[in-house]
Amino acid sequence: MPTVHLTLAEENHVLRAQFEDISAAATALVAPLSDEQFGWRPDEQTWSVAHCLEHLNATARQYLPRLDEGVAESIRMGVYGEGPFHYNWIGRLFVRLNEPRAKLRMKAPAAFQPGVPRSRQEVLAAFRAYQVQYVDRLHQANGLDLARAV
Repeated sequence: MPTVHLTLAEENHVLRAQFEDISAAATALVAPLSDEQFGWRPDEQTWSVAHCLEHLNATARQYLPRLDEGVAESIRMGVYGEGPFHYNWIGRLFVRLNEPRAKLRMKAPAAFQPGVPRSRQEVLAAFRAYQVQYVDRLHQANGLDLARAV
C-alpha cells in the first residue's frame, strides 16, 4: 500500500477528529453502565472501566504540561516546518508500545496509576476535558516541528 502524505492542515483535521471520536466512544461505552459496572473488576490484577479512564486522565495530567513546554520551546526556537513530521526511533517505539492491542504489556508507572475512585460523571467529564485540551495543544503546535525542539 503506498504511503499517503497529508498536508499539515489535513493531518491536524484527522487528529482532531480522532480525539473527538475517542471522547464520543468513551461516552458511549460508559453511558449504559451502572456505577457498579463502571467500577467492576474481574480480579485484583485487572483494571475496571473506571481505572482505565482514570489512567488516561492521569496520563493527561502528566503530559499536557510537557506538551506546553515543548510547544513554548519550539516557538522560542522558531522550529516551524511544512510537515509531515516524523518521530525519531525512540518516539516511534514509544508510540508502538502504547498502541491499542500492544503486544508488550507493561505496568503503568506510579504517576500514571488510577487515583482515588470518583463518580462516572466526574471521571468522564475529566476525560472529555482532557480530550479538548489535547485538541487545543494540537492547534497551538500547528506548523511546529516539536521533534527539533528537544
